[in-house]
Amino acid sequence: MKRLFIICFTLLFFVIGCEEEENAIFTLKEVLNSFEQQGLIVEETRQKDHSIFGEKLYKKQPNLYLLNQKPLYIYIYNSSANRIKAINEFRKKTEAVNLVSFNIYEKDNILIFYFHEQDLEEDLGVDKLIKEALNNL
Repeated sequence: MKRLFIICFTLLFFVIGCEEEENAIFTLKEVLNSFEQQGLIVEETRQKDHSIFGEKLYKKQPNLYLLNQKPLYIYIYNSSANRIKAINEFRKKTEAVNLVSFNIYEKDNILIFYFHEQDLEEDLGVDKLIKEALNNL
C-alpha cells in the first residue's frame, strides 16, 4: 500500500510539472494583446531588415514591428529551451560586434529586441511597459 501511494504521488508530481511547462507557451497574438493592454501601440511593418536582428535565430524569423517608430523584433519559439538556444546563438554571432543601443526581453518562449537608439531616457517608460506586458502574460 505504501509503495502504491509513493507511485501515485510521484505520477501526480510529474503530471503537474508537465502542465506548468505547457502553460508557459505564448502566441504572438497574446504578446501583442498584452502590449495593447499596456497602451503600447505597435505597427506591423513589411520593410526588409538585413541587420543581425532581422536574421533567423534558431530556425525562426522575427516578426518585425515599429514601436515609437523604432524597430521591435518579436521571436516566438515553441519552447523556452529553443528561446535559450536562440539567445545563445545571437550572443555568439554578436560577441565581436559593437551594436546600437537595444534592450533584450525574454519570457518563456518569447524573445524580443527593442531599439532605443541611445535614447534610453525617453524610452524608460516604454521599457517599463514592455516588462509589464510580458509579466502580465
